[in-house]
Amino acid sequence: MQIDRERALRELKIPEKMLDELLGIFIEQTVPALDILGAAINANDYEEIRKKAHFIKGAAGNLRMERIQGIAEEIESGAKENQDIGIIKANTEKLKEAFDEAKKEVDRG
Repeated sequence: MQIDRERALRELKIPEKMLDELLGIFIEQTVPALDILGAAINANDYEEIRKKAHFIKGAAGNLRMERIQGIAEEIESGAKENQDIGIIKANTEKLKEAFDEAKKEVDRG
């Protein structure tokens, strides 16, 4: 499970409908961010990798999606350190898998 709905509702102190809306926005914005992240990896563009990973990390953290936040943080750190692109690519695959799971959770409601 990627989304801790109970924790998010408790800590954010928002109605469930608003959480659903925020999760929908997260999904909408993260799909293109992941596409850009993939293109940046293919281009070895560490600055763009860092930016997109930072965006995903922050948005996931705001919604209490710890696994996605943690993987994005690893990617961001790796980009800052000019880590081997193969490691960043592997972490990005993990991120995409976690995101796909979260998307399914949002789609189920």
